Amino acid sequence: MVAAPDYGNIQSCLDVGDDTIAEALSSARSMNDPSPRKKALALLERMAEVASPNRGAPKIMIVLAHMAGRDWLDGELVVRLIGDDELAVLEVMVDDGLTVQRMLGPLRIDVPFAEFRRALAVQPDLVLPLLVDGEVEERRVELRSTAQSRRDSLPPSLSAISDSLLPFLSGGGRKLPEIISSAPPSIPKAPKRPPPLPLRATRAAQPPAPVRPPRPSRPPAPSRPPPPVRPAVSGGEPEVRRYKAVSLPPHLRDALEPLKKK
Repeated sequence: MVAAPDYGNIQSCLDVGDDTIAEALSSARSMNDPSPRKKALALLERMAEVASPNRGAPKIMIVLAHMAGRDWLDGELVVRLIGDDELAVLEVMVDDGLTVQRMLGPLRIDVPFAEFRRALAVQPDLVLPLLVDGEVEERRVELRSTAQSRRDSLPPSLSAISDSLLPFLSGGGRKLPEIISSAPPSIPKAPKRPPPLPLRATRAAQPPAPVRPPRPSRPPAPSRPPPPVRPAVSGGEPEVRRYKAVSLPPHLRDALEPLKKK
């Protein structure tokens, strides 16, 4: 059975150092050890649980910066922080290019959102390779990792934090200087290269189609002879034809005599 990560020894975000982060992100040594993904999320949950004002809560963003370049992430890491003067809310998501899936949160952090906003304004390198997406607003900020930012930068070490931020993270009572603008300028993103022009497909020269010879025309049909011309019938007197008298034999004359008498 895989053992659950135990960070009960952490009583404050100030207790988290480079060794703690390295151990949380290290590979499992046996089948019973939890995965680095599970250990990292458990560490974030513990830090959000014990966070308090002016006690190193921005270290949560350093842990997220170390998570951004891990190969067990199925895409780009997206971190969203919103809040007000009393608390902040953390969401951790993964964008694979098609969908955005939530890994952790929303987690309540009982620390004013201004602590995270001021930490980003004083030392933007605190969250590399995460970059500010848009602007650091008064009550909202979104961080995102890209392939180029992961290649060009390394996550920060707690020992490399500037002197102006150390008193704030160590709880020495010194506060960060006030920000002149309510919306500090965002970290410039690397310019995107224009997409390559599409290659035009070259077609091989095709031989011209053969020209078909014209079809032979049909010979003309033989002309028919004209119909015979009939003589026109005139409208005058009918033609009278005369025939020669024919003499009848005697037996016929004798037979016709009774008819003549009638």
